[in-house]
Amino acid sequence: VIFAAATAAAARTAAGKDSEALGAAAAVGESSIGQLGIMFFGGVDWSVPVYGALMIVFVHALFIDPPRPVRAGKAERLHLASVRWFFSAVAFIHSFPLPLLGLQDVGSANMYGNLRMQGGSNHFLVPTTLLQTWHKDDIAGGAYDAFIGGVVRIEKSTSVYLNARYPGEISAVFQKRARELLLSVGHSGRQWNAPMGRVLGPQVLPPYDPSTSVKYTLAALELRRVVWEARAVNESFTIEYTRLPDGAGDELWRTEGKGTYVVLTESGTPGSRVVHCTADGEPCSPDELVLLPKPSFWPMTLMLMNPVPIVPGAINELHCFGP
Repeated sequence: VIFAAATAAAARTAAGKDSEALGAAAAVGESSIGQLGIMFFGGVDWSVPVYGALMIVFVHALFIDPPRPVRAGKAERLHLASVRWFFSAVAFIHSFPLPLLGLQDVGSANMYGNLRMQGGSNHFLVPTTLLQTWHKDDIAGGAYDAFIGGVVRIEKSTSVYLNARYPGEISAVFQKRARELLLSVGHSGRQWNAPMGRVLGPQVLPPYDPSTSVKYTLAALELRRVVWEARAVNESFTIEYTRLPDGAGDELWRTEGKGTYVVLTESGTPGSRVVHCTADGEPCSPDELVLLPKPSFWPMTLMLMNPVPIVPGAINELHCFGP
């Protein structure tokens, strides 16, 4: 929760100065790979020796003789037990109920499991995003406004703000030998990490390259969030997306499913925006996702959702990605 709140707050704080910075970053060209390239300075993956040094410190700590324990009193033992139970409960809620209900997407529990949080679960035993499934057809502005709308597939975007963050590809930092190794074992040789750009700012990601960019899917709430953030920086843009039917399906549904094709074009400044929206060639209805009011404070602050890349040819299982 703290991580999501800090991430959303950082995104709002940076919004006012992003347009100029992103334009400058894009002009640098392919030689620039963002601040993420510091990890690979001089052709060396410095995370390996850094983690090796940390391992030495922690192994050494395991062999340090602890001080002789002093038997705690009953009150102190109860206090320590309550602390342990509290943090155990926090860890349990973080790992299980939040992803299952759809209240947490950006988190280590579902990231390391490569858990699908859009369009149904790929877990053998449990579902995910239950609230989004139950309330996808609810009315906007109601108690479950944050969970309506299902999943959309972003087809095209001219938004500098959006493209700098999503889908967040970081493949440009890979050394040639790393990419060759990934390809040799059947991996695509590509990787995405949009949450890093959300937390640290888009400047840490490689500049957006339209020639290699892929389509991706977003939860409806996240689409509404980024559209309002793009409006906040007075950006003119066009976003084309497909509203996928039924709210759930397999990877083939997510990557190739047919649905309502929406084109949103905006320009101008706050208070005088020119908005043109069509759905399958007809004017959008007022309840189209990108025309809905800004989501309320708590979902905007606590519910940051991942973009999920669509890798050409990968239709059987979710491609690995994440923070």
